[in-house]
Amino acid sequence: LRASPPASTASTASAATAATAAAPVTAAAAGTDLGIALSPSIRAHLAQGVVESGHRPIAVAFVQFSGTDVLHATSGPRAVTEALDVLVRTVQRACSSAEVTFFETDLARDGGKFMLTAGAPRSAGRDIHRLLGAALAIVTSAGVLPVRAGLASGHVFAGDFGPSFRRTYSIKGDTVNLAARLLGRAAPGELVATAQSLDRIDARVEAEALEPFRVKGKRHLVEAARVLTVRERTTSPTEDAAFIGRAEELVTARAAVGSALAGSGTVLDIVGEAGIGKSRLAGELGPEGVTVLSATTGSYDTGTPYATVRSLTCQSVGLEPWADPDALAARLTAAVARDAPALVDWLPLLARPFSIDLEETPQVRDLDVKFRRGRLEELALELLSALLPSPTVIRLEDAHLMDEASGAIVSRAAATAAERAWALVVTRRDAPTGYRPAGDLTGLVRIDLGSLPAEDAGELLESLTQQSRVSIHSLSAMVRRASGNPFFLMALARRADDAAHLPDSVESVLLGDMDGLGSRSRTLLRHAAVLGTRFDTTILAEMVPGGTDPVEVEAELSDYVRPVVGTLMEFRHTLMRDVAYEGLPYRLRRDAHERAGRALLESTLETDAVADLLSMHFHAAAAYDQAWTYALVAGGRASETYAYGEAADCYERAVEAATHLPELSPASVSAAYASLGEARQMAGLSVGAIAAFRKARGLAEGDAVRQAGLLHEEARIVVRLGRFPQALRLITRGLGLIDGVPGPEADRTRARMAAQYGFVRHLQGRGRDAVLWCARGAAWAEASGDRAALAYTYNALHLSHGASTVREERPYGRLALAAYEELDDLRGQALCLGNLAIDDYNAGRWDTALAMFARAADIFRRVGDVANEGNEAYNQADVLVAQGRFADALEPLRVALRLARGVDDEELVALSLREGARAHAGLGRADRAEDLFTQARALLVALRLPLEVARLDAGRAEAMLAWGRAEDALELLDGMEVTDAVHARVQRTRACALWRLGRMAEAREAVLSGISRPGTSPGGVELALLRVALGLLPTASGPDETDATDPRDVLAALGADTPALLGSLGLGGRGLRSTLARP
Repeated sequence: LRASPPASTASTASAATAATAAAPVTAAAAGTDLGIALSPSIRAHLAQGVVESGHRPIAVAFVQFSGTDVLHATSGPRAVTEALDVLVRTVQRACSSAEVTFFETDLARDGGKFMLTAGAPRSAGRDIHRLLGAALAIVTSAGVLPVRAGLASGHVFAGDFGPSFRRTYSIKGDTVNLAARLLGRAAPGELVATAQSLDRIDARVEAEALEPFRVKGKRHLVEAARVLTVRERTTSPTEDAAFIGRAEELVTARAAVGSALAGSGTVLDIVGEAGIGKSRLAGELGPEGVTVLSATTGSYDTGTPYATVRSLTCQSVGLEPWADPDALAARLTAAVARDAPALVDWLPLLARPFSIDLEETPQVRDLDVKFRRGRLEELALELLSALLPSPTVIRLEDAHLMDEASGAIVSRAAATAAERAWALVVTRRDAPTGYRPAGDLTGLVRIDLGSLPAEDAGELLESLTQQSRVSIHSLSAMVRRASGNPFFLMALARRADDAAHLPDSVESVLLGDMDGLGSRSRTLLRHAAVLGTRFDTTILAEMVPGGTDPVEVEAELSDYVRPVVGTLMEFRHTLMRDVAYEGLPYRLRRDAHERAGRALLESTLETDAVADLLSMHFHAAAAYDQAWTYALVAGGRASETYAYGEAADCYERAVEAATHLPELSPASVSAAYASLGEARQMAGLSVGAIAAFRKARGLAEGDAVRQAGLLHEEARIVVRLGRFPQALRLITRGLGLIDGVPGPEADRTRARMAAQYGFVRHLQGRGRDAVLWCARGAAWAEASGDRAALAYTYNALHLSHGASTVREERPYGRLALAAYEELDDLRGQALCLGNLAIDDYNAGRWDTALAMFARAADIFRRVGDVANEGNEAYNQADVLVAQGRFADALEPLRVALRLARGVDDEELVALSLREGARAHAGLGRADRAEDLFTQARALLVALRLPLEVARLDAGRAEAMLAWGRAEDALELLDGMEVTDAVHARVQRTRACALWRLGRMAEAREAVLSGISRPGTSPGGVELALLRVALGLLPTASGPDETDATDPRDVLAALGADTPALLGSLGLGGRGLRSTLARP
């Protein structure tokens, strides 16, 4: 039987891959290059020979980990090894990705430290920024061991020390000492950096200022901040400038869009740094007469589920991108009824991401919550396809900031772009965030925008300074200073009259312009920046003294903002918003965020609808009690719309806020960590989910039942990652915690944990142990009186008996099915039906099995479990092929193949191709069958499934006999490695081939060998086929001559089309793919 993934809660995203420990390196091995143990940058430096030492500016960070003693004591040395392996790999990946030097390591009490540098031995530019990003990535994703970091920047003395044959590269200075001392100000999971470092980077940083403090060796107080996020700067359209240059890129882009609009959809990926002209190029790609939709991701949209898709949907139904929910509900309902009537029953699910509550239909009600996210993504794409049937350009601006939920839907659209006349035009920074088109997409065209050539830059600058009398010398100086960045050029053009004092960066230009504004205008601008790239002037009016209105904002700030619709306005360029925001001192920034939160609360907006923004503003304002409250609300709302990535972000903000709220009860914080774990688990972040559940468990001290339940949650994830021994240890600890604890809740927890333990033993092939543990679980479930736990454990017990030699005392499978029917648990019913159908198949009740497989497939379709729906469709086809009903098998095989490819189940793809080959062979379609056999065999070999390859080869040999190629069949069989599982089938096929070749004695010997070792044959089909083969030979007497049963009667009882089956030389005898219930 082929088992489904061993977890009861399927994730909506792919689970994270577990790191594996590297093999030890033997240093004494001949020819070993020990240089591989060094950081690449240090190795390259030392390889240059003697290099002059000196002072240089760098950034340095210390990353400290702890908790090894506790982990060793509770989980043993292997757990410590695995945790360190995950941590070191995380640090190395972060360093490699950011071009940061992994400088050195050191041991410490209960852990150790890593020292990281940027700018030494060499600089790759933006040193502080790169090191800050690497350090933050490490502390937020390090795994089981608590990690903290401190970062500082400044000048150090760097150089080589020691003789030429044993040199060490080292850095020394006050900056190094300060970075080490900042560790003392960081809690686990935190990065603390000096304010000076944060002020010097060209990125958007969300940080919490610490109270100034003293450190040893420093005369003045140290100013530092706790870093929360670091994001790249962004851009928006520069519509006022002429489009100059980029001729080659424009030809490529227009060709890609033209191909899409002709019917072959395209994804155009325009990548480049801020201000380089991505949006300007995208703006040239809307041919006249073609529908153009545009969605720009704002600075706070990353945490707003479905923000991008909502904007596109509004535009698709003729509304402004930010229409209110009531208007969208009316227009969406009418549009679905008119253009997509097949989706009417799914409208309540489609409406959820848009804050529209509609009464659930039976179709939505039946859909299991674990599969609603995937179904919603499918439906959203179907809706947009119905609303946009004609050629359409869809511009997705600043996609590196796109929210995860929208990114998933856009990914689906991109993967099937060739099916629609859509041109998806994506502009983004080359950053590992937001939406990034997959590199293997069909129809993908990528344009990397570099610096504008000097000649084109000069022409652009001349067009911008036509009204000024600027010398050629000054123009050349501006071109050189801008380094080919069009937005910088436009900013410098405004300073053309002062070309002798050109700013160093576009940020300096913008900051100088803003400093020249009047006090009132500067206040408006900075408070607007706190609200984000896109803001509502009614909220802004509540924040600033004396209020304001759209007319005043546009009049005062026309160079920086523009109207969108109604009271909604946006910054003309996100660099403008970023500079205005970062110009606010930390204290004023906190005050402005608090005003923003208060203004949102006092507005007419529903509090729950803006809970994510409220939590963000209050968190930035250090108003942690309100940040805690609204982060929990926002996390719950995101989970309800299946945006689990955004939900995890909100819960992370909540638990961080909780560290500042000692008045919160441990139980409430534990619940928040548990919610974080659930969100991460559903988002496929297994390691992060485990860490959250462990935090929740640590805060549940004194509540043994809750702690045991959290251990069970962790064990389920560990089982899915294939770490069976670790899962058993976790369950054993959980059961020990509640040993002797009375009550139904304890019994319910014990029941589920015992059933999980039994299921793991089942997966390990320990049948008797599996039955024993599942029986314990069933007893505890009965004691608890919980029908759900009872159904769960009965199903596990049924599975365990099926895989062991222990006789089932009661019909646990049917008892489980009855319990699931009583609970109206559709998915549980489908799992039971699939497993009971396999029982019927093995017992020879093939027609009954077919009906039950069909019922299971239908229920899986209703609940949205497409993976198991494909599994049951395959099982139907497998039985039909075994019966010789080849034509009837083609449709379920088509369904199974489509669904398997949709969920990337490569094994099911291969098995479906194999049975498709056998069906076509049975119908006499030799060429088609050969092609499918070849495809299936290549996949099965690649998947390393030798038994399935052997079954394919046996089936191929049977087909060869049907085609009159007995010698080819015999040659194929002779080359096979025959195991007990295929012995009887191979011998029967060999006998038929030998009979065709007139080698009767050998044929008889092969048949008798098969009869003597028939193996496990569902319904006795293989033994019946062997007896048919024996009857073909001149001397038919044999060991079964006393059996008066006609083998043809056996085949008829199995529902076989006997002539078709025997005509293809007795096809049958394969194992079905099992749909295992997953405790």
